[in-house]
Amino acid sequence: MLRALGWAVRGRRDVGADDVVLGYAERSTVMLWAVSSLGLLEIGVVHVLTARWPLARWVLLAVGVVGLVGFLAWGLSLRQHPHVLRDRTLLLRSGRTRAVALPLDTVRTVRRHVVGGHGRVVGVDEGVLVVAFMGDTNVELRLDPPADVEVRRRTVRLSTVRFYADDPRAAVRALTSSADGAPAAR
Repeated sequence: MLRALGWAVRGRRDVGADDVVLGYAERSTVMLWAVSSLGLLEIGVVHVLTARWPLARWVLLAVGVVGLVGFLAWGLSLRQHPHVLRDRTLLLRSGRTRAVALPLDTVRTVRRHVVGGHGRVVGVDEGVLVVAFMGDTNVELRLDPPADVEVRRRTVRLSTVRFYADDPRAAVRALTSSADGAPAAR
């Protein structure tokens, strides 16, 4: 939490100079601001309503502030740790908590393909890796031959990878040129 806040103050992101950024958190901006604004309002209302009980008042104030700061830190970490193309590898991330490195050597097709309703942020089912954002994916990679990739500390064989990108068309262009061996377009 403190790291995300410190990085936000310094404008830092976990992106190298030669990395191609494929952001995924832009659609959460409105939600972050709305929940943060409501959180501030809630903290104020609870603080006023608990004026008769000083211990409860201060405990609830502390819990509310820590919860709000933690929520903001989570939202900031999504922007600080985007998906990146790095050295013929696609690094798919969900904030600081989850990352999957996918070598692009066996990528045969890249396309825009929207799928919603994923129940997990990162999941593998029958050779399909999903890295969803808010339950959705919009880019699909087909691997031929299937690749062995480490997901959650275990190696799985993948034939398809689906993930969410803010700009799926740009992601498809960058991945297509990187998979073809040409430098990825920025």
